Amino acid sequence: MANVVVNVTSFPTVATVTNLVRSDNRDDMAGATNTIGEGQILVDNLSTSVTMANFFNSALREVCRRLRIVGAPMLIADNYIISGISPMNGPLGLGVADPSVQVYVGSNGYFDGTQWDSTRGLPQGCYQVMRCWERETASNNAFQDMGEPANGMAGTYQTSGFGRWDWRQNMVCLPGSLDTRDLRLRYKMILNAIFVSNANPNTTYIPIMGCEEAVARTIDRLYAARQGGALYEMRKAEADSAVWDLLNEEVQHKQGQEYQPMIYGSEAGPVLSYGI
Repeated sequence: MANVVVNVTSFPTVATVTNLVRSDNRDDMAGATNTIGEGQILVDNLSTSVTMANFFNSALREVCRRLRIVGAPMLIADNYIISGISPMNGPLGLGVADPSVQVYVGSNGYFDGTQWDSTRGLPQGCYQVMRCWERETASNNAFQDMGEPANGMAGTYQTSGFGRWDWRQNMVCLPGSLDTRDLRLRYKMILNAIFVSNANPNTTYIPIMGCEEAVARTIDRLYAARQGGALYEMRKAEADSAVWDLLNEEVQHKQGQEYQPMIYGSEAGPVLSYGI
């Protein structure tokens, strides 16, 4: 699952970030166990204090939001396939075309027009679907790109295949199909809170290379806001600088690639002429 933080040692650990935060804030002395660096205020032990964990998870969410805005690839998942999406099942019955029916794939499953199938939903950690492809289930056919109409989908008679899709209410909305389909997704992802009570900071990895300063300095800013005083403005400037450095690496990478602008919704097949 794309949302799982894997134990890959090339990524920074939670402890790498929290140790830096303690040094930034002069809290890296010996603490409860007389271990140098564990600190006395911003500690990693959630049974003693939740301050560090709360600030860490908040800072990571903030950095991830800003990375998603620039389309950073470390927060993009692809080739997630939901197989066996059944035919539409509207008021007229299973597999009977009805322009009034639309189907949905959300975090809680697939709605066929009448009922939910909880086994066929969006992946955990899916923040926003970017593109969709489809093919007939139990075939070895290539996946066909589906267009996203600029102004929503029109109510038309369904045929074999979805043909188009729309993202709204955090769901992939489809006109429905008269046959069983596989849906392939490319999506922006979020990270679940990773600094939790059962997590070991030394062996819990953050799947964003080079994010240590961006996350740590954002925590520094959050802590300075709680303390009050003039230090906040300095911490805010340091956090902005660290985050922008991380973002600019992604922007610079994209600037080295050639892109050809495409009209919104132009990748759709002829069926889209009903929905534009």
